[in-house]
Amino acid sequence: MIAFTISDYSYVRDMLHEIFQMMDETVGFSSKHFFLVAIDQKSVELACQHGYPVVMWKAYEGNLKDAVANTKIIVSYELVMRGFDFFFTEMDVWWIRSPKENLVEFQKRHDDEEHDEKHLYLSGHQNNPHAPNIGVYAVKADKYTEEYFKIVIDFLKQKPETHDQWIMAEVYRLFQHTYDNQEYKLGGTFKPDGPPETPSVQNPFKAKYFSPHEVVADERPMPTHATLAIHTLNSTPLQMPHGKKMVAKELGVYHGFRSNPSSQEVGPNAAGYYERSGQYRKYIMLDTSTRTNMYSNVQPGRYHDKMTTQWTMALLIALARKTDRILVLPQVFQADMDAGTYFSWPMMDYLKVSEMVDFRETNFVSNRRAWKHGGGGWPFESVVTTALFDAN
Repeated sequence: MIAFTISDYSYVRDMLHEIFQMMDETVGFSSKHFFLVAIDQKSVELACQHGYPVVMWKAYEGNLKDAVANTKIIVSYELVMRGFDFFFTEMDVWWIRSPKENLVEFQKRHDDEEHDEKHLYLSGHQNNPHAPNIGVYAVKADKYTEEYFKIVIDFLKQKPETHDQWIMAEVYRLFQHTYDNQEYKLGGTFKPDGPPETPSVQNPFKAKYFSPHEVVADERPMPTHATLAIHTLNSTPLQMPHGKKMVAKELGVYHGFRSNPSSQEVGPNAAGYYERSGQYRKYIMLDTSTRTNMYSNVQPGRYHDKMTTQWTMALLIALARKTDRILVLPQVFQADMDAGTYFSWPMMDYLKVSEMVDFRETNFVSNRRAWKHGGGGWPFESVVTTALFDAN
């Protein structure tokens, strides 16, 4: 079995070393069996510069609008046609334990009682385990998966405005119902002009699924002792690569471009997955009577008062900019929806703020991966409380 991922420069620029290191040391696929499919020239050049196996691939002209989403389907079909069993994982999936045992069982297992061999190994969502999540899947190359991916590609060509995940899920539901001798008619949000004509399936099958607690895919992922990987699914303002990386940092699963010890970029100024300059850096973080680096709006005078929270964030950003300090983002405790600790990203424009100040995730102090390098110890030489006030 081989493995691959697909990316453009937005992920590759600071995760190239991480993805190959993670696949080798954690997942169990060395660079002899894992490769990057790059959809832009900059990614190809960076991978070649560091000696990583990379394939340049462009989507079919005129048919496929979303290059990353649809290229994975085309590459999957091409591998199946060439007889390669494979494992696919997206760049925003962070593996913390190896799925190798699961993959070996999937590749070899045969249910003697039902004579039902699995051909496709899917992951789901933590809040909906039966809804396929195409960020992680494994495939056996045979007539079953050949027909499956051929139908998926045909639909992608016919309905180029339809989300690839919906097409893969709907086609799988067709195969599953056909296997159970149940009639099924394609439906849902096919664009343009509604669902295509439902084809006749010759080689139906049922897929095998990762547990939703093994591959954890959700906007607010909840890891457990069974977790193998975390797939960050984000909405505004964190749906782009920078936002997904931020969530991975908060969850303590991010490594980053500089984590490879053989990288030329690692030097005396490197620290964890952040690049830093100079011997000393100055940080600023919120300190309150409730807890260091946490803002609570469940207080007299500001309960349900989002404006005070927003002004507090604005003041912290302004102070960090004025004093040329790195802002450690505060956690926010609120009870407007479900009581709990939330992050401060939704109340600031991430891209604009990053142009004004340098900042770190809320768990920066406790996450050694963010600042430790080599023999480096505690990142703070001194800690000073300069002011303490209650904003009402």
